[in-house]
Amino acid sequence: QLWWGHRIPVYYPTNQPGSDKYFVARSKEEALAAARKEFGEDVELRQDDDVLDTWFSSGLWPFATVGWPDESSADYSKFYPATMMETGYDILFFWVARMVMMGLTLTDKAPFKEIYLHGLVRDEKGQKMSKTKGNVVDPLDAIADYGTDALRYALLTSSVPGMDVPVSKGGLENAKAFANKIWNVGRFIITEHEKNAETIATNFESGMQFSEEEIVIALKVPWPLESVTAALTANRFAPPTKEIKEFLQEDVASWYVEASKTRLQDHLGGDPKSPEAATAQKVLLYLLEVSLKLLHPFMPFVTEAVWQRLPRTKSSPRSLMISAWPQPATKRDKEAEGWFTKLCAVTSAVRNARAEQGIAPKERLPLTFWCSDAGFQEALQSERSALSWLARADPDQIEARPMEERPAETPEGCIRIVASEEIEVDMPVPKKEIDVEKELQRLQKQLDQVSAMLESTEKKITPQFMERANPTAKEKILQKRDELKQQKASIAAQLEELQPSRRRDVVAAAALLFASAAPKARADVGDGDTLPPGAKQEMRIRKGLQAWKELPPKLTSEEKDKEWDDAIG
Repeated sequence: QLWWGHRIPVYYPTNQPGSDKYFVARSKEEALAAARKEFGEDVELRQDDDVLDTWFSSGLWPFATVGWPDESSADYSKFYPATMMETGYDILFFWVARMVMMGLTLTDKAPFKEIYLHGLVRDEKGQKMSKTKGNVVDPLDAIADYGTDALRYALLTSSVPGMDVPVSKGGLENAKAFANKIWNVGRFIITEHEKNAETIATNFESGMQFSEEEIVIALKVPWPLESVTAALTANRFAPPTKEIKEFLQEDVASWYVEASKTRLQDHLGGDPKSPEAATAQKVLLYLLEVSLKLLHPFMPFVTEAVWQRLPRTKSSPRSLMISAWPQPATKRDKEAEGWFTKLCAVTSAVRNARAEQGIAPKERLPLTFWCSDAGFQEALQSERSALSWLARADPDQIEARPMEERPAETPEGCIRIVASEEIEVDMPVPKKEIDVEKELQRLQKQLDQVSAMLESTEKKITPQFMERANPTAKEKILQKRDELKQQKASIAAQLEELQPSRRRDVVAAAALLFASAAPKARADVGDGDTLPPGAKQEMRIRKGLQAWKELPPKLTSEEKDKEWDDAIG
C-alpha cells in the first residue's frame, strides 16, 4: 500500500509548538503559501506520511493511466472512456463503483460502458485459495506442467456468470489432452495435404472462398460458427469452449477425417487423383482453419502454431491473430446437416452393439438399415464406403430399406439396434447364439439412458423457457423430446419382445433340473437333448414339468418346498 498509494495531501507545521493547524493542498508550494499567511514567512511544513486508501488510487486508474489531467493527450482521447471493465465480483464496491464515481466527478464521463464480473478462482474443492491453507495454484507452475493454452482453456470452460471457477488437476489434464488433439488433427490434415500435393490439386490457401459444389460438401458438417460468434458477442465464454471442442473432436476428427480417408487413401478404396479426393482435401483444410480461428481467442498459441503450417500466399495475413473472423455461410443445407448427424448416431449405435456383443473389430458384418427418411436412405447408399469403414461393416452387404418394409420380428441370429426414431439396424451376431441376457442388459442400459435424457429434456421445457427462448431453441428441444419418446418406445418394444424368450429359457432350465431327479422324467425329456426354440421347446418343457409332478410322493410338502428352493436358488 505504501509503495503505490497516493500520499495524503495534508501538511502540518513543524515549528509552531502547540498548534493543531494543518493545511490541505494540491502541492507543497500551495500548502506553504497558506501556512505563511497564518504563521509568517519562517513556517516549516511536513506532509503526512500515510497514504490514501488503496482503492482510492485504483479508482483513478481508467483515466490516470492515459494522460489525465491532460485531457488533450492522444492516449486520453483514444482510450478514454474504455469499452469494458472486467473484474471479480468480490471487488464491485471496493473498486468498480469508485472508478465510476471518480470518472463522473473528475472527467464528467463514465469510465466504461460495460462491466463483466467473473467468479473467483478456487481450488478443486471450491475453497478460496489461501497461503495459510496451502491450496494456492501458482499459474506459472500450471503453465510449466500443462501449458498456457491448457490453463486458459481450463479456466474459461468453468467461467459461468454467477459461479466461481474451480481449478483442478483433472481439468488441467483434460485441457492439455485437448491441446494435443488440436495439434494431432492439424498434423494429420496438413501432412495428408503435403503428401498428396502433387496428385491432388486442391488450390487451397488461407481465407479462400469455396465453390458452390464444395460448399454443399462442407455444409454437411453442423457448424458451430454462428452460435460461437453470438456467444462471444454476448460475453458468454464457457459455452463456446465446449461447443468448439465437441465440434473439433467429434464432428471433424472422429467423423469427417475418418470418412475422408475412404476418398484419399488407396487401401480403403479411395483414389487420391479423383475430383472427390481433391474436394475432400480442400474441405479438410477449410474445416481445420475455421476450427483454429474459433479456438484462437481461447487457445492462442497452439492454434497459431498449427495455422502457420497451412498453405498460404504472399497476400495471406502474417498471423492467425490478425486474420479475418470466419463468416457464416450464406446458405445452409439443413437436410445434409441432419443426415450427417444421423450417420454419426447410427454408426455409434452399431459400434456400441458390436462391443457389447464382443465382436472383434476385424470382423466385417452385413448390416440392414431401416429408414423412415427416404433422403437419408439414399445418403446411406451413396456413403457405403465411408459407412463400412466407420462401422466395420461388409461394404458389399450394406442395405438401406424403407422402414415400412421392416418385419415386426427380429430375424433369427440378429439383434435390432434402435439408433433413433427414424433409423433401426439389423445386425447379425456371428458364430454363436445370441446371449439373451446380455442383449436384455444392453437394451435395458440403453432404455435407462434414453429415459434419463428424456426426463432431463422435459425438465427444461418450463413455461418460463417457452416464453423467453427464441423459436429455434424451442423447436430444437421439442424435437429432441419427441425423438427421445419415440426411441424409448421402440427400445421398450424390443425388450418386451425378448422377455418371453428369457422366461421360456428360465422355465426350461428349471424343468431340466427337476427332471434329473427321476429316470422317467429324463427319458421323457430326452437324455442329453438340447431344447430347440419355439413350440417344440415349450412341449418338452411341459412334459418335463408333468414328469416332476408324477414322482412318487416320498417327500413331505415341506421337504418338497426345500428341494424346490435349493434347486432354483
